[in-house]
Amino acid sequence: MSTPSDAHPRLAALLEGPARWHTWQHLAEVGSTNDVALDALRAGTPPGLVVTADRQRTGRGRIGRRWQDAPTGGVSLAISATVEVAGSRPLGGAVGLVPLAAGVAVADALRARGVEVALKWPNDVLAVVDGAERKCVGILVEHHHLDDRAVLVIGIGINVDWRGVPRLDEATAWTSVAEAVHGDVDRFALLADVLGGLDARLRDEGSTLRERYRRACSTLGREVEVARPDGGVLRGRAVDLATDGALVVEVAGRRQSVAAGDVHHLRPAT
Repeated sequence: MSTPSDAHPRLAALLEGPARWHTWQHLAEVGSTNDVALDALRAGTPPGLVVTADRQRTGRGRIGRRWQDAPTGGVSLAISATVEVAGSRPLGGAVGLVPLAAGVAVADALRARGVEVALKWPNDVLAVVDGAERKCVGILVEHHHLDDRAVLVIGIGINVDWRGVPRLDEATAWTSVAEAVHGDVDRFALLADVLGGLDARLRDEGSTLRERYRRACSTLGREVEVARPDGGVLRGRAVDLATDGALVVEVAGRRQSVAAGDVHHLRPAT
């Protein structure tokens, strides 16, 4: 079911303004919002479409993982925003920086609501609750080639309100925005802030975006263990971001760039 652009005034203003987003479609339940957005692109809808859903049945995380949606009774928001790589040249064409841009946009939107936020490289937004970092947002950017166009589908999954909801398995360590602010959250106002911030961050210079990310990233300065997609494991100290957004890890005095991997924080930053 499509959501009319006037369903939320701030979203209506965003869709009618200078931002890159032109259409918003909201659905109650889908397999994956990234898949719905990609199907729309393949059917001829131009980039700038935003698809959201209350619930995903087969949401995806990085490295082929399943994105765990809200437990029964919880409220989440799945967002997929579409961008053309060549036409709009997000971040000057530095596609590897796009997940970081999404992280900064979400962090800014949560911080505006009073949430203490930390970014975990490359795709998690953490809320700091009682001194502990707890995941509340995951990001997955998928790069597709459609005929003569290269497009990005920027997927963002936000745990909006899980108050009083039991959670199992990996989700026991997660939190939600409402838990972090100890109050209700207007999820469509949050969506407007995320989309407005994402549009702005995609227009940043790469050096500016990296500096924004560094300031909020709790991975930097920590001892980390990185499980790479090829099965290898790298252990060292995360010290910087490369120009393409890769994590720079210092191992035995030598620096290595990690473009992809599952990062585990081994101890607090110093």
